[in-house]
Amino acid sequence: FRDGEPALAQTLRGKRLAHGPAQSIQRAAETVAKIQNAIVALRARQLAPRERKLGPLAFEDEVRARARAAEAVRTGARGWKTPVEAWCELVLVRHYRQLNTVRRKYAEFLALLTRDLDGGFGLDYPVARALRALYATFALQDLAAGFPALLAPLVPLLARRGPGALEAGTRSEPVARALAYLQAHATEPIGLAETAAAVHFSAPHLSRRFHRETGRTLTEHLQGLRVAHAQRLLAESGEGVLAVALRSGFPTLEHFYRVFKKRTGMTPRAWRLARHA
Repeated sequence: FRDGEPALAQTLRGKRLAHGPAQSIQRAAETVAKIQNAIVALRARQLAPRERKLGPLAFEDEVRARARAAEAVRTGARGWKTPVEAWCELVLVRHYRQLNTVRRKYAEFLALLTRDLDGGFGLDYPVARALRALYATFALQDLAAGFPALLAPLVPLLARRGPGALEAGTRSEPVARALAYLQAHATEPIGLAETAAAVHFSAPHLSRRFHRETGRTLTEHLQGLRVAHAQRLLAESGEGVLAVALRSGFPTLEHFYRVFKKRTGMTPRAWRLARHA
């Protein structure tokens, strides 16, 4: 420290906050940046063994690991923590310089798991609690180590509300017929108006009843069917993304990309890559 900053020097003198490379501070304004540099250097030293173990990592590795983790959590698979912990460690090693990036990645994972399960699925409280805990944690490695525990209360809820949960239970006749019509014609150019006409119901009335009984709008359900169809084509065929989009009922490639990424957290190309990994 320069002699002109005696108060700051006196405050920090004798305090060993972290062990790492020395940071020379010439002006008080540099203090925060230098402390951040020291923290990053310390993290790099602590994570070096993990980085050597994992080897060179790319964005595609993170995408594939996240897809495996999300599938395990959604299905409630035994041993779901193993792929989640592997993904958490990968995120930690790739983004250790930015605490907020790591936190954002974990928050996005929660959103990916639950974005299509609103409307009374009992997830609001455990998700809110997980987010509060996530943003109240400031030690980087604690974030990675604690994230599976934050997910644990959600796993049984998600497993009970898998892909078939929407159709489960008793439906009124108009909604049951609408579900059947959408299932049979999902890849065709249909929407609320065509579905309402097919089941002989007014569009506004069908829309309200469909949302009340299923927990989602008719359009959201139709998009889910189309995305599921597109996923099958992406996994089982070598067709281009545009052909997959059109065969799945999406009018444009832009709309397909937007809906697919919103529902899966990945672009169609990234999803295909992760599926074939």
